[in-house]
Amino acid sequence: MAHAPRILPALLVLLTHLAAQEEGQRLQAAYQAIDVYVDRLMTWHGTPGMAVAVTSRDRLLRARYAGHADVKSRRPVTRETLYQIGSITKSFTAIALLQQKEKGRFDPMKPVTAWLPWFSVKTTFAPITSHHLLMHTAGIPGNRDDMTHGPYQAWALREQETAWAPGERFHYSNVGYQVLHQVLQRVSGRPYAEVIRHGILKPLGMTHTEPIIAAASRLRQAIGYRRLYDDRPAHRSHPLVESQFVEYGVGDGCIAATTEDLAAYTRMLLARGKGPQGRVLSKESFARFIDGGKAGYGYGMGVRRVGGRTELRHSGGMLGITSQLAGDLDSGIGVVAFANGPGDPAKLARFALKAARSALQGKELPTIPDPSARRPLEKPERFSGSYQGARGRFKIVVEGGALVLVQASGKIPLEHVSGAIFQTPHAAFDRFQFRFAGPDERGFTYVTHGGAWYANERYQGKREFPVPPEWARFTGHYRSYSPWSSNFTVIVRRGQLLLVTAEGGETSVDEQPLTARPEGGFFVSKPPSPEVLRFDTVVDGRALRALFSGHVFHRTP
Repeated sequence: MAHAPRILPALLVLLTHLAAQEEGQRLQAAYQAIDVYVDRLMTWHGTPGMAVAVTSRDRLLRARYAGHADVKSRRPVTRETLYQIGSITKSFTAIALLQQKEKGRFDPMKPVTAWLPWFSVKTTFAPITSHHLLMHTAGIPGNRDDMTHGPYQAWALREQETAWAPGERFHYSNVGYQVLHQVLQRVSGRPYAEVIRHGILKPLGMTHTEPIIAAASRLRQAIGYRRLYDDRPAHRSHPLVESQFVEYGVGDGCIAATTEDLAAYTRMLLARGKGPQGRVLSKESFARFIDGGKAGYGYGMGVRRVGGRTELRHSGGMLGITSQLAGDLDSGIGVVAFANGPGDPAKLARFALKAARSALQGKELPTIPDPSARRPLEKPERFSGSYQGARGRFKIVVEGGALVLVQASGKIPLEHVSGAIFQTPHAAFDRFQFRFAGPDERGFTYVTHGGAWYANERYQGKREFPVPPEWARFTGHYRSYSPWSSNFTVIVRRGQLLLVTAEGGETSVDEQPLTARPEGGFFVSKPPSPEVLRFDTVVDGRALRALFSGHVFHRTP
């Protein structure tokens, strides 16, 4: 028994070593699963390059780099590669403002005019505060993409109108953070890049990160790639082309970071504001940062309760580059992921987070998703039938559990997008999606495709939809030179004026109703809406120009 005091410590060391070894083996299995998923995503989407890092609160656990940052030169994605992080920048802007609050220079509850006396927006409601802008509840438009960057983005809000009382509803707004960029510079008395570098990058050891996107760092950055077409639903059969490079220096999306640097930033979030050199944010400020309210969005960061856990998430969308940050505050695991081209880093980050968390908790690893696998279509017979409309007729049949459009000229397979939405890359139907509607007890009774609609034999609804004759002035295709929001189409269908957008910049395929405003123009989406579409310069019965919340577009020939 005299040796017991010496045996027990040795036994504890051995047990700790064995537990760590077992944990390491589980993590290695998780990393292998993540690698397999990266390879599957890149193969399916044709992604030029991807990067993903997994971190704990204390250290980087693992980083994976795959593919090329530049396809032409064959420059690989490495730990030195800079990725534009897009809207993840918003959380940096928010943290920098909270740091100014801690110094007594900034109060988010004061009107924006307290810091920017020239700030103005047309409104009948109470003044907009920085708090409203930080949480996207100011009721202002989302974008002004015809401007590259600069104070005029904030100044130009005086041309727009608020849609509701500040704080009443959530509407994501890049413009709001462009205003906050100016607020930060005013209250700090220093340029934005200097504030971010001094207050966040240096304390966290993010030595490779650039606080603005500039030509000087372009050769270190991953080159973005996009699908060839920007005026129709994207399809993996469409070839990739190099995206335009644009310098950008405004706090809604101007940071370029390496994967491991952004992982260091994620560690600070997982530690609730604490960095390796001390606190970046006080406990009180971090609590405000993650107070997402009903909308699930705090100060520049999405906040969700998932399975009893608090998760922080934000995506970033730049020209040909997408990113995702995800962190579990309870388990202390976080993930960042990038793709310079199609590749879905959001799905990768979700899987990697779940895999790493499961490994550390001793749970079974999640099944590795297969991007090429299509979920079985639930009750595909609901969609089948003979459809006829003003532009022709066709049949929808089920073959092998999937839908096939049958015409006299042949068969065209339809690919399931989501819900009752389908698409095809076939040249006859590739400009718009097929959207089935009018369900009865047996299935759907009509389907739309752009401005056309087709009813089957069970359809019992209206067939004539009178519309104001002036709508004919507005229908057509409109373009701008902005790579962020390059084009849209206005159609009339079943008595409704609709705005249709396709892939390009941060937009996705969408159809939104246009509702006439008493003051002129149209609300985009259901009113009230801060997004307004106006038409002017009517020549030969057609509007030649459209203004989308101030952004100018011109009719194409």
